[in-house]
Amino acid sequence: MSTDGGLLGVPETRLPVDPAAARLGAGESAETVAAAYPSSSLAWALLAEQALGADRPVAGYMFVNYEGVLKVDGGVGNKKQYDPRAWGKVAEEGLAARVVEACQNLRSAGTHV
Repeated sequence: MSTDGGLLGVPETRLPVDPAAARLGAGESAETVAAAYPSSSLAWALLAEQALGADRPVAGYMFVNYEGVLKVDGGVGNKKQYDPRAWGKVAEEGLAARVVEACQNLRSAGTHV
């Protein structure tokens, strides 16, 4: 067994340092950093978390699936991800959840007109 290659004798894979990490760590906004470093997975992940946390399901879906939704590096994306039926389903679920929450807040849940 090799002592420098893990259990299988294969060397560790080291990912390059994300250049956006330092700017994000310094408190710069994820929007600014993503614009400066569009290939930064860290910046896009933060944007996705912010959108999902702010009850913005479609924006969150787009950020999570940005490589499939957008033309990145001249590609054409992934039809299953940019198809309106995919993100439309997320939008419907988000809207339904907001309507339920609004009805509960207005104390009208369970009543009818």
